[in-house]
Amino acid sequence: MLKALDFFKGPINALEIGTWFGTGSTQLWLDHLHEGSTLTLVDMWGAKQFGGSRNLQMRDHPDSIIDDAFQSTYNRIKEFESKDKDIRINMIRAQSNPFLSELRSNHYDFVYVDGGHRYDEAQYDIQEGKRILKTDGGIICGDDYELFPSEGRLSDMITNKNVDTAPHHPGVSMAIYDEFAARVNVVNGFWWVFSHQGQFTRSFGMVDDDPLPSVF
Repeated sequence: MLKALDFFKGPINALEIGTWFGTGSTQLWLDHLHEGSTLTLVDMWGAKQFGGSRNLQMRDHPDSIIDDAFQSTYNRIKEFESKDKDIRINMIRAQSNPFLSELRSNHYDFVYVDGGHRYDEAQYDIQEGKRILKTDGGIICGDDYELFPSEGRLSDMITNKNVDTAPHHPGVSMAIYDEFAARVNVVNGFWWVFSHQGQFTRSFGMVDDDPLPSVF
């Protein structure tokens, strides 16, 4: 994850979709973003209605834990701001759908996706992340790509794509597979891809021989 940030040699405009307690990826960004960067954190930190009922994540995490997650992130931001490091932080409590649709296209250098794990949630976040990512020199990345949708497990993953079955997340894997034609870099579940001249590519600063779907 830090190697992904190393591609940027100066301040960037970064967005994290899904922050939870702010103890994992969020802390990495805070510790390693260049001075002058802007980091926007988007998370619901609360229960939501999905198909008439709470989604799996919210059923598994009672309100007390949700409140603790919000407070943990807030406290970490306040602690970070006390260090007087020149990184602007926006903490936004919102459901990514439809909030992301309100963000400007071709705007962010770095988009990290770790929100809802159901297929339609993950696909929406990735699609909007692609739209708001800068069309040249950007990185879109995320977590939870533990299973490649190979021929032997594809049918089962399709069946369970809207079921959050941690430690494996078939909905996330299927969304990445569909949005990038399975051609992404991945290490231990962390996946990433670059934008270059209006296309998505596995290599920084160049177009693949077999390019990924267009940024536009």
